[in-house]
Amino acid sequence: MAINQRFKQLLEELKVNANQLAKELNISQPTIAKTLSGATLPSSKLFVPLLEKYPTVNLNWLISGKGEMFVDENPMSKEYLDRLADSLERENTMLRKEVNGLAEELDRIRKIVEALPDED
Repeated sequence: MAINQRFKQLLEELKVNANQLAKELNISQPTIAKTLSGATLPSSKLFVPLLEKYPTVNLNWLISGKGEMFVDENPMSKEYLDRLADSLERENTMLRKEVNGLAEELDRIRKIVEALPDED
């Protein structure tokens, strides 16, 4: 199935027509019409506003036909990024504790080494 056919299928699933989508995305109706007819391939002019308005649309599916039409979660969604930030913060805290523990262990080893008699 060609991109324009998948794009038509997407519009049907979103329950919008070309004119409505053009207004929602603030892009020209001819841009939508040319994409639907297959006269031109969609570009970032279409993709960026499309994902801003419909963040669960799977661009991989739209471009290549691989995967599902929609993803459960857009990697750029605020919720996803918030969860990712929280996860990274927890991991950062854990790693800092581990680094601090290793630094303390290194200090203990240095003191032991310094306490060893010289080998002259």
